[in-house]
Amino acid sequence: MSIKCISTTIHEVHGLTPTQKLVLILLSNYCDEKNSCFPSHSHIARLAGIKSSKHISKIIRELSKRGYLTIQYRYKEDGGNKSNLYTLTLEGGILQDTRPLEEPKGVLPSEPNTKEDTKDIINIEFERFWKIYPRKVSKFSARLKYQQIVKTYDKDKLYHQLEKFVAHCEAEETDTQFICHCTTFLNQRRFLDYEDIKLEDIKKPTWTTKNKPKWMQEKEILRKQNELRVSSSWSTDKDPQKQIRTNPKASQKLAEIAAKHNIKGKSRSE
Repeated sequence: MSIKCISTTIHEVHGLTPTQKLVLILLSNYCDEKNSCFPSHSHIARLAGIKSSKHISKIIRELSKRGYLTIQYRYKEDGGNKSNLYTLTLEGGILQDTRPLEEPKGVLPSEPNTKEDTKDIINIEFERFWKIYPRKVSKFSARLKYQQIVKTYDKDKLYHQLEKFVAHCEAEETDTQFICHCTTFLNQRRFLDYEDIKLEDIKKPTWTTKNKPKWMQEKEILRKQNELRVSSSWSTDKDPQKQIRTNPKASQKLAEIAAKHNIKGKSRSE
């Protein structure tokens, strides 16, 4: 035990937080006549009432940076780590910290909270993402999923894929009720479907009867036949007893197209 080190640390060291000063006093307590000691981080943490030995490591590095001690790393013969050797530089006058005295907070000043800053940035990016998403349902769930996705997927690329998805919905004139929720879009990673598609290629073409693709022609037939069938199911005032009537040809054509596209369900007339 070095009485001189302990006394100097207690009475002449200023500008440290209570936790930093406590660690320095504990080190002083173990110093020999050369002001050296080698207690382990876990032992110091136990004496100081600190759960994490990593916290002790940060404090000691900070004390070394401020000039209160030097650190000598030691190793075993097999290459393993031994506890470090600390030498307090208090002899011949205290090395008082010349930086402005801060109000003690009871804990080691931490580095800038980059985690919180990153979270704020992600929330801002999500608001930009949410603003253009065509169907706004369950914003909270969508934000949580977005935060999870951008941990492994570039947020700018994700936004660009969304732009292509929006353009696709507009080109197809998709009703809002048939657009998937934002959470589903992210959870099922549907944005990956647009990675190899160029935005300029997703635009509403000017279709004519001749250049319409076959699927679009069949979609139009399906719509017309469905309208014809529905219109035939309504009765008139003169014929109220026949409230459900169907057009046999329309029903047959509708059934063929529905079977081809694997559309299930029954109409109101069945």
